[in-house]
Amino acid sequence: MSSPIATAADGAAQPTTRRATVFELLLVLGLPTALFLTGSIRSLARPDRALQFNDARIASTLIIEAVLVVLLLPLLRRRGWRPADVAGAPEPSDVFRGAGLWLVAMASYFVAWVVFSLAAPEWAETVRVHHFTGGLSTVMIVGGAVFNPLFEEFLWLGYGVNALASRIGLRRACVMSVVLRVAVHTYQGVLAFVAILPVSVVWTLYYARTRRLWPVVVAHVILDALSFALLAKVHP
Repeated sequence: MSSPIATAADGAAQPTTRRATVFELLLVLGLPTALFLTGSIRSLARPDRALQFNDARIASTLIIEAVLVVLLLPLLRRRGWRPADVAGAPEPSDVFRGAGLWLVAMASYFVAWVVFSLAAPEWAETVRVHHFTGGLSTVMIVGGAVFNPLFEEFLWLGYGVNALASRIGLRRACVMSVVLRVAVHTYQGVLAFVAILPVSVVWTLYYARTRRLWPVVVAHVILDALSFALLAKVHP
């Protein structure tokens, strides 16, 4: 009997049999990780630890992601990797699955936040009040909430889980995917562990079990859209 984590749903993408090379993994996963981790370290080194989420920050992130897609996707295609092969065919029901997955992810975040608040109440209050600043335009909210989830889920799940699994097995691949995703979000400080970690675990386990990427993308879009909307510019 196969493990539940590896059981694919009907109509979902099947685990790839393509074996990723070490060079490919270092390039496709290592380059984005190095770029975004460097940015995280620079953010953490700033005296003012509040995160300034403005149009320039979101635009720079989207530009980096677009450049990475342009550079890496042709290489992956030549190596036999196709986005459709790892995502499953999109279905209207993926919207409802994604909404449910978002709710589960938010529940996991809520539990983690309650534990954090009880363990370190003063620290939690500081994070809650002072963590995010700035404002976003509607264009950046929409662009960030659509493109960023597509980029991240195809990278960390669609590519990362499958490529790593071809070398180290599915369970270790899931762990490594979560670790890398959390690492590039360490610019958020403690929230990388209180928010990003539990959400990443939920989404990674869902993908590993179902092999359906689109519900995860939908859940991520909802999460980013609501988060960015809270930082929308207020016009007089």
